[in-house]
Amino acid sequence: MNEALRKTPDRILDLATAALTQANMHAVFMDPSSEHWPQMSILNTAHAGELFSRAMIASGHPLLI
Repeated sequence: MNEALRKTPDRILDLATAALTQANMHAVFMDPSSEHWPQMSILNTAHAGELFSRAMIASGHPLLI
């Protein structure tokens, strides 16, 4: 298997961690003047969950995603 494909789960996991970190930042430092700030936290959390599940699938075989 190509070496670049072996690193796919790690790259996806890094993106998922970044999305979850951003969701936490949106939840903790909520801007009271913005009505969309809490929704961004929920959206980023859902995105992180999807990426975590994709990383798990990719750890089995990178081409399954």
